[in-house]
Amino acid sequence: MSFGSVSNVTELSKARAAVAFNTFTCTGEGGYMERMRPYDDHVITQVATGLFGVREETIQRVPIVEFKYAQGAKPGLGGHLLGDKNTPAVARMRGDRAGHIAVFHRSPSS
Repeated sequence: MSFGSVSNVTELSKARAAVAFNTFTCTGEGGYMERMRPYDDHVITQVATGLFGVREETIQRVPIVEFKYAQGAKPGLGGHLLGDKNTPAVARMRGDRAGHIAVFHRSPSS
């Protein structure tokens, strides 16, 4: 689950659990917040076709980078971040504007 689709509390809880169990948590496609820095050794960051929240600095912080090259078909609202979840903090991370519905894929012509 990406930053924005779940709360900051959930992201931090996942990171703390990863440390406690000596495993990893994945950021999903939305990048991840600065508050996650103490957990960097247990974070997998995802680079996907939408490039939401992808920054070189973020990639260099973590031991594992997951490259997602295909999203596939999703029924219903999957693959979208509803406008009310695209808060100012999420929008800054993703390089978007707050309140905008974010779609997690780009066509080859984009």
